[in-house]
Amino acid sequence: MTEIIALPNKNLFAPVEVSTHLGVAVSTVYNWIESGELKAVRVGKKLIRVRRVDLLEMVTVSHPGEVDLDGIREAGGFVKLMR
Repeated sequence: MTEIIALPNKNLFAPVEVSTHLGVAVSTVYNWIESGELKAVRVGKKLIRVRRVDLLEMVTVSHPGEVDLDGIREAGGFVKLMR
């Protein structure tokens, strides 16, 4: 089954946005960041943001062969995952 995950056309995502788009708990996103599985940047003292490129890289590594990167470019930011 192919699942389409829409990513807005922007460069930085809050952890809560990542969790919403990937269908996981916010705590899971923070765990990925803490473990280094998902790269993130700190904006100021408190804000954490995930760069679009890092999110796509993590999804690609976590789901090898299941992410249609050409489809992401052609569909204007949609991630296609086979689940």
